[in-house]
Amino acid sequence: MKSGVSIIIPNKYDDLWEKFLEMFMVHDPGYPNEILRVDGTGENFSFAKACNTGTDKAKYEYVCYMNDDLYPKTDLWLYKMVSVLKVNNLSAVNPLQMLGDYFCYPEIEIPTMLVGPSYEVKSLSGFCLLTKKEYVVSIGGWDENFEHYYEDTDLSIRLHKFGLQAMVGGVYFHHVEKQSSSRELSKYKDKIKRSDEYFRKKWKIPPEYKNSNYKD
Repeated sequence: MKSGVSIIIPNKYDDLWEKFLEMFMVHDPGYPNEILRVDGTGENFSFAKACNTGTDKAKYEYVCYMNDDLYPKTDLWLYKMVSVLKVNNLSAVNPLQMLGDYFCYPEIEIPTMLVGPSYEVKSLSGFCLLTKKEYVVSIGGWDENFEHYYEDTDLSIRLHKFGLQAMVGGVYFHHVEKQSSSRELSKYKDKIKRSDEYFRKKWKIPPEYKNSNYKD
């Protein structure tokens, strides 16, 4: 398989796609890549299904799943992410994300500094997740039973069989967040609740752990 990254972006709205392409070109990724826009229209669309469609089409060794409201703020960002993944033999990595005017740092379960610099974390988010295509294929891809949310956490858990996971220091993205879901809020709330119930059942999550994304 060719050395490079297939960047997979599920997208439903043309205006978000045009903005993504405009901002994507501002900073040089620094690594061979292809951009795969996966059509997000249709009643049964989900992020997990779109990611699986993109994985099937990907021609490169690595895949990077990205939201369409995410804009790189660092030059050579893709090169740096791939380098950290390779040198540390990791299963997957995220960059750091800026939400509005502040940085969002993950909870670091084990404060181990890896080569990069990068930091080991318990799980990753699907906003910009880089891994090997063969890893995703070997675990059966994204679980399409998730309608909205938790699909990335589930994938992250299953990818752990291939190695540790980390946030890549020095690589930043501006994440606008919820640009698609906010347009169909009532429908997405129902999907989040069903995904929450499925995640709890699949991973045997105790009922006292609450999800702040919806209220009963």
